[in-house]
Order: sequence, then structure tokens, then C-alpha cells
Amino acid sequence: MTLYQKFKKLKIDFSAIEFEQASDDDKYFCTPNGTRIIGRAGVDGIHYCFVRGQGEMVFAVSPMNAPGRNVHPIARSFEDLLRLLLACGSMSALEQVHQWDEEQFEEYVADNQPTPEQLAVFDVLRDKLGITPMDEPFTYLRNLQDSYNYWELNYSKEYYEFFNSYPIDETPSEWKVTLGGGFNPERGKSGKEVILNKQFMWGDEIWYIPAVYQFSSGVVVDFCIQINAERVKEFFNKYKHLEEQGVRLSEEDELKIRNESPTEVGFRPKLTINGELLRNSSGQGQTWISADTIGDDTWEDNCGRWILEHYGFDTSKAWIIRRCSFLWKERHKSEIVSMALSMERNKTDIPGVCFRTPAVGESINFVHPVTGIEHLLTVQEFEMQEMDKNRFHDDNLEFPRHLAAMIYTIVPELTRDAFMLKDCSSGDRPRPKNTDGSGRFAMSVGAIAVIRNTNDPEQVYYVNGQETKPHAICSSLHFEPIQEPIEWRLVFREKLMEDIDVTLI
Repeated sequence: MTLYQKFKKLKIDFSAIEFEQASDDDKYFCTPNGTRIIGRAGVDGIHYCFVRGQGEMVFAVSPMNAPGRNVHPIARSFEDLLRLLLACGSMSALEQVHQWDEEQFEEYVADNQPTPEQLAVFDVLRDKLGITPMDEPFTYLRNLQDSYNYWELNYSKEYYEFFNSYPIDETPSEWKVTLGGGFNPERGKSGKEVILNKQFMWGDEIWYIPAVYQFSSGVVVDFCIQINAERVKEFFNKYKHLEEQGVRLSEEDELKIRNESPTEVGFRPKLTINGELLRNSSGQGQTWISADTIGDDTWEDNCGRWILEHYGFDTSKAWIIRRCSFLWKERHKSEIVSMALSMERNKTDIPGVCFRTPAVGESINFVHPVTGIEHLLTVQEFEMQEMDKNRFHDDNLEFPRHLAAMIYTIVPELTRDAFMLKDCSSGDRPRPKNTDGSGRFAMSVGAIAVIRNTNDPEQVYYVNGQETKPHAICSSLHFEPIQEPIEWRLVFREKLMEDIDVTLI
């Protein structure tokens, strides 16, 4: 049983902590695709959710916020969410922290002390779930939100149309950039254009920042990135047969191809103007690859052509285009005296060693593919489990329920964001209970059980006399008890390109 499931079963007043029970019926137009809603504030449509593809991260969705500021991550896991709640005293502080500096945050927390009803709930969280308050909650939240890549979230077409940021199909009659960060210029106030024509190299890419656009509430920056045309051509020639033949790739092959792709340009920009760090609000991207480069016009569209031609760039090349919005803490009309960017490259997922589960107490050695450091992975606990069938709520489907749960340590330790351990098998998919062929089909489900001593959340283990904290993992789900040894894959997350600082003015 996951911590979130245990939390739901607690006999507490959920409304007292602004985390009322919710369902996917509570979605709004700005709720990201692939969302599983886990709670709501009870006011202004604010709700909290997990998002498919984002692991255990918890997001706050605030429909009444300004365009482009509706969704923010507020915890890396549900456990962290509860720890932050104990530290801050309310979900409101977590939902609003994106708009505050540290002084404002501390002032809000001081002025909104927990009520007796909330304190009673906090006592239950400590006693029943072993939750302890988060140290330095503002630092945790600011680091999380400043480093998160908001482009990873996708929304419905209704959302993009509402904010007029959906990619355009026709060339507009005028050039107009609005603070929403999209490419549709029909609505919204146009910003004051500041011509920069800044150029710099990052790896083998040529980066251009032709202009920024100034508003009283923020600044929009256009990034035009020319990627190596020869690399693009070689990449498409190497792998185009896979798409043509409909080849189904393994996860390892998908990672390998993604890492080789010159169009995978993930980065996080931080903009400082006149010594003030602005908040990264929203962004949108386009990829333009000319037919001259790859032999077809699949990657050409009117929107990309419109932007490149406006700035006078060569449309016979290959380009990545990003438009990013940054917001002032307060409305701002002063002249821009200085402006600089800190550019952080996203981490790359690198497939590592595969291994079969060692016996409890036994270890495997592996070498980190980037650092070259040798590590020791030791199995501390391992058991087979069967999930309660009542956890699944689809009467038309039968779900696999057998899994293996493992707790392990790694020495020297790796941080939780530096690697992933995954079952190489995808497990069994849910199957229709109706065998006449008319039953519905569903996506596979993941394991949501884990063996962990919740009465001792600070559990540590000793490997070769060295204290180390545990990691927990569950296998994929199966209809029958697992008989064969489970094969696991390590995936490492490493930054393969150095961050850079760019002075614009």
C-alpha cells in the first residue's frame, strides 16, 4: 500500500488541511493531460494531482491564476508533500509559494498558524504515518520549481486555444508577441521589442537570441537554435526505417535513440534583469527541419517558417525554436540596464547494467557509465506480494495483482534524482472480464505496493561498516505469482553538457 493510500484511509478531517477528497471529475480546462487528481482545496477550483510520466511528483493546479501560471510542482513525492504540510501549516502556503520570495513566504506562514483542528490532523500524520516536518521548506520548494521543466506538461487543445498559444496554421498578418509565451498573436497586449541579435555556441549548436519583449508584468525571450544539419541528416537516415517498418522498440533502444537525436535540446533558462531574478513562467517550442536536409517536408510548418523568416534566418537549415515567458515579482516599468541568462542543460537518461535479483544480503557491482566509479548494490529486503483486488475500480477489467517488492542500498550512495531502477519486464496488461471480444482494453498498470517500515522513516542500513539510506522498488504486476528471477535495469541521469552564463545587455 502506498503512502497516499494509507493517507486516504486515515480517519481525519481532510477539509481541515484543505485537502478534500476528489476525483478526476474535478478536472478543469487547465488540468494537464494524464492527470490523477488526489485532493482539492475546496475554493477557486484548486486541486492537487499526480501527472503521468512525472513519477511521484505532486502538482498544484490553480484555475484562477494568470495565463501560463496555472500549474506548479509542489513536492517530489507524496511523502515530501506531507512533510512540507507539517512544516508550513497549510496547503495554501504550498499552492501560493511560486509567487513569493522567502520573506513573503515566512510572513504568510507566521500569520497563518495552524488551527486546533489542523494540529489534530498533524498529530495523526506523525503517529500513523511517521511523518516529520521538512527542513527549510522554502528552499526545497524554490529549488523544485526553479529547476522544473514546465514544457514536460501537455494540455488539452481547449487550454491552448483559451490562451491563444496553440501553434498557428496560417501565417498571421502582423508580427506580435504577447506575454502568454505562445505563437498565436491574435489576442493580448504586444510587448516592447528589444533587439539583441545575440549569438553564442553551446556544444555544436549555434544559439541566437534575436530579441526580447518587455511588458510591465514580465519579459518574453525568443531562442532560435541552429542544430547541426549533418547530424540531423545522419540521424534520420539511420533510424527512418524503424518508423517506416513500424518496429516496436525496447526501452533501452528508445533511450539510445533519444540520446542520439540532435533535436532533443532540453534546457532551463534563468533570466536576471537589473540584478533581479525573474520567474520562469511558461514556454512553447517548435522544431523546423527543412526538406533539403532530410528529403521530406514532415518537419516544416507555417508557424516555424513565419518565425524564422521574421528574424531573417535560413529556412534551409534545421532549427529548434523556444519562446519563454518570465515574470517580475511585481509590475515593473523601469528601463532594462543589464540582462543575463543562466542556461542549465537537462539531464540525460543513460541505460546501464541489467541484473537478476540477488538474494537478500547479496550484492552486485556496477560501474557508473559517466563517472567510472564502482558501486555496490545490496538487497536488504525482498518479498512477494499480492495486491488487494479492491484497489482496482473497473468492473469490466481483471487486473494483475502479483508483484515483488525490494528494498536495496547503493554504496557509494547515489542521490534519488541521479538514477532509476526499473523492472525490464512490462508485466501483464489488464484483460477484459468479458471473453467474447467486446470487452474494453486498457493500459498497463504499475505496482503501488512497497515493503517499508513506516514506523521508522529514518531507517538506515550498514554496508561494509558504512551507513547508507535505503531505496525501495516494486516489480511490474502479473496475473500469476512470479516464479522466474526478476531482471532489473539501472538507468542513470546525468548532465552531459556544462551549464553556461550569457550576458545579453
